[in-house]
Amino acid sequence: MDSLTSGLGVALIAALIGFFVYKRHRRIKEEQQRIAREREEILNAGGGKTAKNFTGREIKKATNNFSKDRLLGVGGYGEVYKGILEDGTTVAVKSQATAEGLAYLHFSAVPPIYHRDVKSSNILLDEKLNGKVGDFGLSRLAHTDLSHISTCAQGTLGYLDPEYYRNYQLTDKSDVYSFGVVLLELLTSQKAIDFNRDPDDVNLAVYVKRLVDEERVMDSVDPMLKEGASALELETMKALGFLAVGCLEERRQNRPSMKEVTEEIEYIMSIVTAKGCAYIYIQDKSSNGFIMFVVTSRSHAHDANTVEVSAIEEACKALDSFSEAKSP
Repeated sequence: MDSLTSGLGVALIAALIGFFVYKRHRRIKEEQQRIAREREEILNAGGGKTAKNFTGREIKKATNNFSKDRLLGVGGYGEVYKGILEDGTTVAVKSQATAEGLAYLHFSAVPPIYHRDVKSSNILLDEKLNGKVGDFGLSRLAHTDLSHISTCAQGTLGYLDPEYYRNYQLTDKSDVYSFGVVLLELLTSQKAIDFNRDPDDVNLAVYVKRLVDEERVMDSVDPMLKEGASALELETMKALGFLAVGCLEERRQNRPSMKEVTEEIEYIMSIVTAKGCAYIYIQDKSSNGFIMFVVTSRSHAHDANTVEVSAIEEACKALDSFSEAKSP
């Protein structure tokens, strides 16, 4: 009798668990369908040809899994592939890298799209280790005539824009904040939230900003990245660190746009191969951020009029030291 009772109890618990899992799955499915309908309604509001949302599976099938023979070219925000839909319609499909992809969503997509859940686990790598933005389950379509979307704060702790969390105002700068956290994860090799750190440093963004305030930004960089790195590579890490912290500004007005972030990353990467250069970081008192100024030669430094003379002289000394270190 006891075994029968316990068996019934286990069966009842299993049934309840199954019921709640089913309800949750159904609720998620209904929410995804609602978001899809909402997107199509906004896309079709202007009239003209009917717009349709496609799943990742449909896009992969249309492009033959982004086959190389379907590659049409490379645009400003990523590769463009030829796609053929099931009804025979030929379309162009753009594949986006992380920063470039977010910039495209904010500035080139019509209407603009706010991802709302940018985090390391939502960035996928292809066979060439290029980052791709994934999981648009929480994304929202923006209205170009509105400064923000009023909506309950959703996202992942550690990546969530604190201003969005407080005011329920979603903007493109919310994605910028989240991307800044991802950039810090890459530089520090640490998690966005880690309870193994000191209580005041559980949040990675708070931890690194404290180190920046103490002028110790390089202390946050993964020691394995710094080991054996050249002076130029170390300065590049520092530049990316300051860029990440700029994305984490408390007030969204002080954060760069994703287009500006993309341009800054491209600029930093372009000077990695330059022979002999020094970096100057000047605090921008208007925004509590930093302006990076790159000196590639003494003549460039003395012609510069955007930084203080003392800073230029320090850069020249650093440039001389760098040149001597590079000399055989």
